[in-house]
Amino acid sequence: MMTKFRLLVVGRTRVSYNVLRKILPPQTYDVVAAYSSQEARKEVDYFPPALAFIHYNLRDKQSYALCKELAQKDITVIIVEEYPTRRSIIRAVRHGASAVLVEPFKANVILSRIHRVLVKSGRALPEPEEKPRLDIPIEINDPRARVEYMLKKVGKLLALPHAVAKVVRLCSLPNTSAAELLIPIESDSALTTSTFLLANSAAQGCVTRITNLKAAIARIGMKATTNMVLTQSVFKMFKQSSDTFGFDRGQYWIHCLGTACCARVLAEQWTDIHPEDAFLSAVLHDLGKVLLDEFLPVEYQQCVRTAQMSGIPLHLAELKLLQVDHTYVGRKIAAKWGLPESLCSTIANHHNHKLLRTESKSTSLKSENQRILTRMTCLANQLAKAFEFGHAGDLVVKKEAHALWADLDAFQTVGLSPSIFTIYSLRRKKYPELARRREFHSKLSQKMPWTQVWISKRCLLLLWRHTSCYVVA
Repeated sequence: MMTKFRLLVVGRTRVSYNVLRKILPPQTYDVVAAYSSQEARKEVDYFPPALAFIHYNLRDKQSYALCKELAQKDITVIIVEEYPTRRSIIRAVRHGASAVLVEPFKANVILSRIHRVLVKSGRALPEPEEKPRLDIPIEINDPRARVEYMLKKVGKLLALPHAVAKVVRLCSLPNTSAAELLIPIESDSALTTSTFLLANSAAQGCVTRITNLKAAIARIGMKATTNMVLTQSVFKMFKQSSDTFGFDRGQYWIHCLGTACCARVLAEQWTDIHPEDAFLSAVLHDLGKVLLDEFLPVEYQQCVRTAQMSGIPLHLAELKLLQVDHTYVGRKIAAKWGLPESLCSTIANHHNHKLLRTESKSTSLKSENQRILTRMTCLANQLAKAFEFGHAGDLVVKKEAHALWADLDAFQTVGLSPSIFTIYSLRRKKYPELARRREFHSKLSQKMPWTQVWISKRCLLLLWRHTSCYVVA
């Protein structure tokens, strides 16, 4: 027997209601209308719908409040807009929406989108052709057990290509030369092309064009070559788009690159930390998120939704629903790939602020350099969030990270010059849940929570350069 879904359309006119009645098959969908928040609440009390369409511009201007109210009652909500923007989509995510649809509706789009939303909410079964990338047995229903099963299988599904694994292994050895990297890179045409692109890019300040692969590797450097090879390989492993509303893959990679550029700028101030090490650690710091989204999409949609509606960091929502977070998953897969222990440790601890403090006596981090590397990744992550270099599921800037700035002690310890960095001395009041770039810049003279935040203008330039150099299709 076919399941019939009740759809509630909330809007000040009958346009959306009439269009949906024509598009959606009546044997599958029962469409009802409400013209205000009050009418919508009465319909919900009378017979809770499986799905609610809410037009963003209700008569009583309560679209998002109604969205959050229905989402808290476990009703799947879709916001309908004529001209959605990035900010309006973020707002919809924070209020518990499961999707944003553009009006006027297109028949071929609306049917597939509604079905995907119902599947992600657990109200409908996927079509046979929509088989997930990893088929987890139904009898494994414990969240932690499902994550462990995924980690067990994903090592084979996402194994590094032989050439990439060999480059990573060679670069981890202290006496490796550029000539030794020729064979593995030459064996992969994509790596060869990317190496030449990076070696001859403006980021390298090249005067003459290089056509010899050995010379290209020498110009880039051993660590930068490893970063380029590994970053490109990881980027190609995953789908370029995601059905998880609130976790956009494009914005995720921009966040990773923005964090990496911030980390590189911070690392340049330390003599013991190589900027390329900081760059790679920051690029992969949220690796666990994309793994969870790729292989456990239904569970991860719930995590993103919980984090956004509750205003908490995403890793806390993951711990609540999955009993592990993305740092655990990221470390496991990094270890399976044979990545350096310092990188695995950074991925695992970049949210552990107490461990990163100078006075911490924990032995989890084996050296002070490893602690500094993880600390810089943590700070760079918070800066990337505060200035909206993309987003990776949440924009919550954690107030606990503020204490790490005191440990940085930039001007006395590492000699940062005020002429290089723009210094914002802001009054310490209470910390808001979110810090947006526009608010940050427009309220510099008002009550803002951050104290002595250094933002290098070079971050934006590096972000532009590395977006073109490292992410090669």
